[in-house]
Amino acid sequence: MKKKILPVVIILIAGMLAQCASFDPAMFKKKPTARITGVDIESITLNDITFLFDVAIDNPYPITIRLAGVSFDFLVENNRVFTSKTSKEIRVQRQSSSTTPLSVTITYKELARAVSNYTKREYIYCTIKGDILVKVPNLGIPDVPSSLKFPYSVKKKVPALKPRLALKNFKLHMPSMQEVLNSLAKQGSGVNPQQAYGMLDSLLSGKSSGSQGIDPSKLDIPIKMSFDIVMKNETRAKMNFTNCAYNFFMDGESLITGNTDKTYTSGSTSVIRVMNTFSSRKISSNIQQALKKNRADYKLKGQASMKLPASVKKTPLLLNFDETGGLNW
Repeated sequence: MKKKILPVVIILIAGMLAQCASFDPAMFKKKPTARITGVDIESITLNDITFLFDVAIDNPYPITIRLAGVSFDFLVENNRVFTSKTSKEIRVQRQSSSTTPLSVTITYKELARAVSNYTKREYIYCTIKGDILVKVPNLGIPDVPSSLKFPYSVKKKVPALKPRLALKNFKLHMPSMQEVLNSLAKQGSGVNPQQAYGMLDSLLSGKSSGSQGIDPSKLDIPIKMSFDIVMKNETRAKMNFTNCAYNFFMDGESLITGNTDKTYTSGSTSVIRVMNTFSSRKISSNIQQALKKNRADYKLKGQASMKLPASVKKTPLLLNFDETGGLNW
């Protein structure tokens, strides 16, 4: 085995030496460059804000180099908020350019600790400093270092945010007798419409009379659900939402998924109105128990689109949420 490996190693070393010898030092006269070409707010949640940095590298060398890491030092009003370093490695092919997006997340608590009167601010101004580290293969070529470090400094205007989410005005709407009749006829069901209507009325009103021997999950009757997603920002920054995509779960089961543009803002509070329909097929035994008790655990996932001044962000900012809680109705 050793006799077989040795010739291979010799060939590889010889190849590397030949490659080094084939490079003219003049080909390395122009040095690589690296810089931050853009910084934007990528997205927010109820707890943090994520920045997106575009890291551009120009490689004039006749060999592949790599982005080895970027350090980030966030300052607000000369106060250090957050320090981070990414070790994400990206190969930049010979005599080419590459732009790599990198994300960094900071919590609102971290920002609030660094800024006086954070809740009374509408915007804050961040300075982000750091170094971009580029690694170069060590080929023994004169004046070609194995690593290059490029310092940078950028500024970004950021809305002061500290949002809270609450689910309010939850309601289940009883279908009309005509809707029950139409649904049963469309389904070709032999269930008595009066009994089906009475069964749904008992369930949706939380009465204990039971399902009257009818399983709602075997029928396909539309039931409307409505509620308000209330977003309150605890600073002076305005949150003007334009639309919202959502997925609502009750006791672990998905009931409605959709998108709404019914929004309005009053002061620091924004309200997103949800009105959607689910089929009685989704009323499992688990959901039936929740309806009888008029209470359930809920989970609300989604993202709301928020418009900011063009000087802050030209495209809509997405607020991602994944909230749980208890409901009574």
